[in-house]
Amino acid sequence: MIKAVVISVITVASAAAALADDAPVFSRPPDSCGTVQAPPLVAQKPIFAPGVQRVIHLNKNGGMYNLANAPTDSAQNVANARIVSQRGTGMIMIAPLEAGFDYNQVRECVINHYKPYNVRIVETQPKGEHIEAVVGGNGTELGFPSGALFGIASADNFCGVTETGIAFTFSRTHTNVPRKNEELCATIAHEVGHLLALEHEVTPIDLMSYVLIAQSNTKTFVNGNAQCGVDPQSTNPCSCSSGTTNSGARLGQFVGARPAETNPPSLTVKDLKDGGKIPPAFTIVAEASDAEGMADVLVYVDGTEIGHSAQPEGKTYKISGSATEGQHMLSVVARDLAGNLTKKDFNLTFAKLATGDSCIDNGACEGNICAQTTDGNYCTQSCDVNADTCPEDFACDGRLNACILTTGGCCSANGDATGSFLLALALGGLVLRRRRR
Repeated sequence: MIKAVVISVITVASAAAALADDAPVFSRPPDSCGTVQAPPLVAQKPIFAPGVQRVIHLNKNGGMYNLANAPTDSAQNVANARIVSQRGTGMIMIAPLEAGFDYNQVRECVINHYKPYNVRIVETQPKGEHIEAVVGGNGTELGFPSGALFGIASADNFCGVTETGIAFTFSRTHTNVPRKNEELCATIAHEVGHLLALEHEVTPIDLMSYVLIAQSNTKTFVNGNAQCGVDPQSTNPCSCSSGTTNSGARLGQFVGARPAETNPPSLTVKDLKDGGKIPPAFTIVAEASDAEGMADVLVYVDGTEIGHSAQPEGKTYKISGSATEGQHMLSVVARDLAGNLTKKDFNLTFAKLATGDSCIDNGACEGNICAQTTDGNYCTQSCDVNADTCPEDFACDGRLNACILTTGGCCSANGDATGSFLLALALGGLVLRRRRR
């Protein structure tokens, strides 16, 4: 039988008062985790096949979510309204994580909490089945009073793993909480824990308790039996076992331990060199492998993940992304199943490519035309045959209204000039030799 959630708003001021030296151990508001404890809905195999890791999408950018009377589906941003909503069904918007938090600290903290277990954390939308942890907002989006809710999990299979679950963590509720970055991290780990078969327990240092980290001093998933409840003064019968619970052991059972080996993967990045130039919209091609199994390859710009791939073609990974024009540090990271990393950094200039530069697509070029030749592709631009607007080594072809190399005719191109360049090919245009810069 599903237990009712009692809403009881406790202000930040009362939280601060409870942190006085002579105060008892303070727990979060009774409704600070709105996740409803309930029996499992479906039978669950406790452990995936060896080498298969669950993926957790840590999302600080918010987004639109559909509250529906339907199963939770992170890939479609659908949350189960019967579990998480106090306002019925409909579309909601979760705002991005606001300024004032040290996101890098929060991210590394969440990664460290789950490091012993067979999961990997990404920050860009994955392809395929995954769990999402969205961070932002204040709880009113789901119909709760502002500041009353730290987080809630759309856990369709409470005592098992909700494979496509969504965990909501409301950052604005943490704004004035002591050690707010650590507390925000603890809430994220707590709500994801509900999606990974964990229920509340009373041990103060356990991430599944309500006790603030300012009181417990540290938090972890404890491998030890504990009474179910939210703090030592607030116990309840367990939903998922006969007497006690154990967050560390349950993660080991339902998620499994991360593979243990220390050899980093190999990594080769193609067509990039330190100090080079690439277009603002780009595709990174990397080869990576590991004897014990690869997890993925990630691309960062100035420390922010802008893309990742866990679906190689053989050993080749392709990751597309974009960045603002200017100087940036681009990092490519290969990660194996044990979490070992190999990283390569490149100081790059992000700028549109000039006419004559090698290109992949139209958007990479200043002139928005990437001409295709049998000798490779190069950037070109439109022109007026009556005006000398083409750069050195190029001349304006009046049939195409585009600059072509003075050493030959033309060929085909993508985008705006496709028809013209295809016409030139039909007319028997000569093959161009690519100009290199």
